[in-house]
Amino acid sequence: MKHFTRAALRYGWLMTFLGLLLATRTSYAQRPAGTVYAQDTIFLQQNADGSAEPYYFSGTNNYYLMYKPMDMVEDVLDGMVCLNQKVVRMWFFMDGTQIHDGYNLQPAPYTYNEAGYQHLDSIMVELAERGLKCIPVFVNYWSDFGGMNQYATWAGGNANNFYSDPEMRNIYKEYVRSWITRTNTVTGVPYAQDPTIFSWQLTNEARSTSANVGEYVAWADEMSTFIKSLDPNHMVSMGDEGLINYTYNEVNLINLQRQAEGKPLITNDWQYAGGQGDWIGLLELPNLDFGTIHNYATDNWSKDLEWGKVWTSYHIELAHERNKPCIMEEYDKAYQGLWNLAKDQERADVMTAYTDIIYDENMAGDCSWMLVGLNTTNPVEPGYTLDVGTDCDTNVPVENIWLYRVKWPGDGHQYSRYDPATAPVLNNHGQRMQDRNILAVPAFFAQLSPADLSTQISVIPQLTWENSQYATHYQLVISENANLSNPNLLVTGIPSTAYLLSLAEQLTYNTTYYWQVTAENYIGQTPSTGVQSFTTQGPPSPVGTFTALAPGAANIDASGTLFSWTAANNADFYSLTVSANTDLSNPVISEATLQATQYNAHVALA
Repeated sequence: MKHFTRAALRYGWLMTFLGLLLATRTSYAQRPAGTVYAQDTIFLQQNADGSAEPYYFSGTNNYYLMYKPMDMVEDVLDGMVCLNQKVVRMWFFMDGTQIHDGYNLQPAPYTYNEAGYQHLDSIMVELAERGLKCIPVFVNYWSDFGGMNQYATWAGGNANNFYSDPEMRNIYKEYVRSWITRTNTVTGVPYAQDPTIFSWQLTNEARSTSANVGEYVAWADEMSTFIKSLDPNHMVSMGDEGLINYTYNEVNLINLQRQAEGKPLITNDWQYAGGQGDWIGLLELPNLDFGTIHNYATDNWSKDLEWGKVWTSYHIELAHERNKPCIMEEYDKAYQGLWNLAKDQERADVMTAYTDIIYDENMAGDCSWMLVGLNTTNPVEPGYTLDVGTDCDTNVPVENIWLYRVKWPGDGHQYSRYDPATAPVLNNHGQRMQDRNILAVPAFFAQLSPADLSTQISVIPQLTWENSQYATHYQLVISENANLSNPNLLVTGIPSTAYLLSLAEQLTYNTTYYWQVTAENYIGQTPSTGVQSFTTQGPPSPVGTFTALAPGAANIDASGTLFSWTAANNADFYSLTVSANTDLSNPVISEATLQATQYNAHVALA
């Protein structure tokens, strides 16, 4: 029997959550419908009737939406929809006189570029049309697109004084005010009323020093309170990396306790004890609604995967102890030097490890780094695709799909690509995070084919059934007994409304089978309307001869190859094996139960 299992939320957590929903049903009816807010350790989305529903999500980042043309923007947003990603973290800053592809936002203190603002107005429309949300970030700690250094230049000071200098604080406040009090010129909706905003975010990766860490937290308190005074509807977050302000002695004491509890230890590194941030201090501020962390353990932080896993889990612990949500809003695995296709699976393994922690330990959401796509600028810039798939197939060749990641080769440029090993990891993770937002058992549904009591059915049949509303997956049972005991086949975790048996699962000729499908989600199960039966065909006549047609030796395509052959009499299916060895060992292509007389292989053949 084949088993594909899927973890479910604990029943106790579900009952607690449903109780929470009842308690908050009328508490926040004044928020615009669709607005997301923090409640204990999770996010809730406001409904028009005053009720609320959970809002778990997986999302992405993109730093260039605010200045690239709309076709590039739309391509990225379409990619989000395709990959089950609901929130994009994006820059709402371009500080200084530099023009980026014709756009600018804040060329000088208290001076704002309306054309740049209207470009972002249009992006808000595109987000809303796709059911997506965004996290607008107001200033960069780094010098890209101006950042805190530009504020220091304007004020005639030093970027180290960004958190304390009155003029820099005032320039920042007025820039923030220009957005929060703005009305979208396309929709007429005030930004403070727009549910497309997930959370306003104060900074990108703001850091402190051991000397000014107190000013850093005080600044976050001042600015988050200021934003809430202008917009009480939306959440506010810091956008920091999660750097903690322990002393070395505190780390040692914490590790003694963790060791006694059998938990993995944290480390005496700058991320935990360097004075470059105070995540706990930020988390305890009343007007910062959730914690943010970044995780580049396997990249420029020069750590390993196990360190990164502990970093993620430990922050979830800290946030939940303080009854607040947290999200990991940047994470990836990049590589030095030229890209090597053999590293795709290694990256997928890292992303799997992180997304499993996010899901299993009930983190409220995440945004991986980063989704990019079609490039229509002239000349073509390195790092963008030229041909983007439109069918949401995450298994198409990498040259035909939008790109996900940034790598840093030795020439200093950023190159991006989407690897097919990571594609299903992020796609499936996005789906399971959305599945957590379901609050009902699957609806009733019927089985379709084979029809009940049908005969002469293939021993490798495809079984189909209706879609069940709210179902996230299905279970299939096939048995020779009407009560489905001693099943011949039990398959769980089926993501679609059809299942084609494999050659290894072949049924017996001239046999009656009973089958039933059950729709499932994390709340419960709903069986189909009844058990049905079918009888398989008798043994077929011998398969006739057939001829391979293509490809010939002279027309192997380096990017993909179409194989075709004539039909064989009495054939139920075909198997295709391609190898560089005459005995067909170590095949590069091995496909069974093909039902057509051709196969398009997306494999580069040497």
